[in-house]
Amino acid sequence: MVITDMLEQILAQLVQQYGLGIIRDRGKLEALFNDVFSSHRKEMRVLLSVVEQGVVERLIDESISVPSLPLKAEFIKQIHEETAIDQSLLSWGIDAWVRALGSLPILAVPAAQLRAMPGPVETLPAQLQPGQCGGRLRSDR
Repeated sequence: MVITDMLEQILAQLVQQYGLGIIRDRGKLEALFNDVFSSHRKEMRVLLSVVEQGVVERLIDESISVPSLPLKAEFIKQIHEETAIDQSLLSWGIDAWVRALGSLPILAVPAAQLRAMPGPVETLPAQLQPGQCGGRLRSDR
């Protein structure tokens, strides 16, 4: 399994466990990512940047299950101009969030209701303990 595939699966698990409220609290999201993605800082920074630049909110607000190529290019350009992160990594980050959001039935829920959903809980789920993506996976790189 490729590391990015594993990270995408973990992101989807986090979204399923904590719900969409996780994207509203940057501090808690970053702390959770630091615990779970501890040895994958580059990828973590990409996933956080997609949130920080408003792309995830826009995907939710506009009920976009798969962004068109021009829209995805717009997202990549916007984030790249602000962060200077490599565009291919940004493409992966957007795709990872799209797949994670796709694991929830969000398109059936109005955006206003999504924003009103509770934020993340304080503890990590049993299956995602701190450092899960840590040292044991470094040798896979």
